[in-house]
Amino acid sequence: MIRSNRNDGSRFIACAGFPKCRFSEALDDALEACAARIAALEGELRAERDSTLMMPANAVAKSLRELIALSHPDKWPGNPLAHEVCSRLTDLRARVAA
Repeated sequence: MIRSNRNDGSRFIACAGFPKCRFSEALDDALEACAARIAALEGELRAERDSTLMMPANAVAKSLRELIALSHPDKWPGNPLAHEVCSRLTDLRARVAA
């Protein structure tokens, strides 16, 4: 999740259990853009699931492939969040394909 520092207003990334979970990392603009695209895709998938019209499978697959390529850990060396994002996207892609 993207959080804000109470003292200076700077933004950072932390898990949903923060502050009990102490994971936090500086916010990277490119990673923030990736997170926004993931959230938008999840929203679209949720909306499509709830409607009678289904999003074409090839459009979903293409969006997921693009996001996996963008968040791939090779592009973010030493960033554990990139690995987590890529893993979750790969799992989502497998569930959508099933």
